[in-house]
Amino acid sequence: MNLEKFWTLINDKLISWLESGVQLLPNMILALMILIFFTALAKISSIWFSKAIKKAIKTEQVASLISSIFKVSIIAIGIFFALDIVKLSGAVMSLLAGAGIIGLAIGFAFQDMTENLIAGFVMGVRKPFMVGDIIRTKDCFGTVSKINLRNTLVENFYGQLSYIPNKILFKNELQNYTKLGKRRIEVPVGISYADDPEQAREVIVEAINKLDFVVNQKRNGCLC
Repeated sequence: MNLEKFWTLINDKLISWLESGVQLLPNMILALMILIFFTALAKISSIWFSKAIKKAIKTEQVASLISSIFKVSIIAIGIFFALDIVKLSGAVMSLLAGAGIIGLAIGFAFQDMTENLIAGFVMGVRKPFMVGDIIRTKDCFGTVSKINLRNTLVENFYGQLSYIPNKILFKNELQNYTKLGKRRIEVPVGISYADDPEQAREVIVEAINKLDFVVNQKRNGCLC
């Protein structure tokens, strides 16, 4: 008798689930259609958005990151709409709360990595230097070889490659020797006490001004 009652309860529960599933079937089909629509929308709009953001920022890494975030955001909106249609709004709130907690935990666990990513993103937008520029920061002085979101590769003049975390470039003083396209240099020159300083200066200025890399040719004053 107990066994028969047990199977009856299971059967009633299964029938109840089946009836609920049949009632939710139109909503599930609509939710699936919405999910497909938002996925296609994310794919198509991300292509257009990626081209637009690359023209605006002109930094491959930052443009790709923003484009990926844009695409994922549209898909996430579609998922939340789909879950709400099938009456799983509670699951939506749980997902949001869980995502917030997970994001906070990841932020604390990978604080250094997150700081480098944020610094790389900001520098990608501001563009304090480009690949090929000569920069100096703290103990590093060389040519920028590659720019990533987490670090920047700088080749110094001894042929060594340095991986500099972006937070160091962002927080510390940075000198860009290529940005303005010209630079003043000082060359000490010694002459004999018997020679005329003015005549020596005229000869040196005339010789330097014949060089192609001299931008500002001045007869009086400094050379730039």
